[in-house]
Amino acid sequence: MSTISVCMIVKNEQQYLQQCLESVKNVADEIIIVDTGSTDNTKQIARQFTDNIYDFAWIDDFSAARNFSLSKAAKEWIFVIDADEFVMFNPKDVLFQFENNKELLAISFLQRNYTNNITIPSFKSIQEDKTQIPEYLQKQFKGYSERPFIKLFKNILQLQYKYLVHEQLDGIANTKQQVVMTNHIVHHLGFDANLSQTKKQYYLDLAEKQLLLYPDDSIVLFNLAMAYADNKQMTKSVELLYTIYRQNKNFPNTIRILSDFLVKLGKVTESQQLLADHIKYLQSQQESGINKQDTKELSYLYYILGIVYFKQQLFDEALNCFHKSNTHIANADAYNGLAMLAATDKQYKEAYGFLHKAYILNPNNVQVVNNLKKLENILKK
Repeated sequence: MSTISVCMIVKNEQQYLQQCLESVKNVADEIIIVDTGSTDNTKQIARQFTDNIYDFAWIDDFSAARNFSLSKAAKEWIFVIDADEFVMFNPKDVLFQFENNKELLAISFLQRNYTNNITIPSFKSIQEDKTQIPEYLQKQFKGYSERPFIKLFKNILQLQYKYLVHEQLDGIANTKQQVVMTNHIVHHLGFDANLSQTKKQYYLDLAEKQLLLYPDDSIVLFNLAMAYADNKQMTKSVELLYTIYRQNKNFPNTIRILSDFLVKLGKVTESQQLLADHIKYLQSQQESGINKQDTKELSYLYYILGIVYFKQQLFDEALNCFHKSNTHIANADAYNGLAMLAATDKQYKEAYGFLHKAYILNPNNVQVVNNLKKLENILKK
């Protein structure tokens, strides 16, 4: 069976480290921990699990620290995990499933970021799917977002990390043979941690420095845009998001975040036009056969556009968008929008009917459940 080195970089991680290492201790052939300057009990906790603890002088470069940890690994495969993450599966079992794939270089898992912020893109209520979620997390968080993330890869020199901040693995062609996507979950607990203003500014400084190294890289631009937003520099964030959008209209989440930020800046009409133009673009791609997988995205964008119209009190346009959203994929959010319109017109029974349909589609949608309760109280009077 393949051997695995678990590699980590840490600093002041006493809150989470024990749980993380407990989750990998029985699957790791060695554990490599690189400490970048802890002043708490991080090292003492780490020594309970491994003697392979190394100090690394911090040089404002997350990739440098990551690559230093890789240089200490001696096994065939490397599993990278952060201290605020843990797993409930065995990476060796995953490798065994693909042992006949001689081209395999890396395996991607789903990083599940637990959060209480229901407004983030792709938020999912914890009530929608409780599988593989420990009970204490079900009580602690309202939901999560997920993204694919390469965590397991071959221990070869060509695979190294790049970027000063929000580092990513480089050296892979990213073909289906070289990178296998799986649905195994890496649980991430630190996603909702409140960053101090000092840390937000520090990440922004690194992101701006990084732009000098990779001026045309969409990933770098996106991370800098998010850093500007974290530091309440929304105009700069929007400018960068527009740059990304012009480079690649399909760059993940850009259109959703850009339209939302425009509304926050009071540029509602501009947001409306952007969404309408992007919907036309996706429809033309579908019709030409370039991308037939945009149905779900079209449904969601029609819903967002409907909300923008609703905020402008353009109710007929909003109604049309919510109906179009449902023609692509019936969804609870669009029916909730229709209920909002009906309630605005004091058509409470009609609104209740829309909410009932929404509830059937997704009984764990927080807005739907709350609106149902409000309407039930109105109808009782």
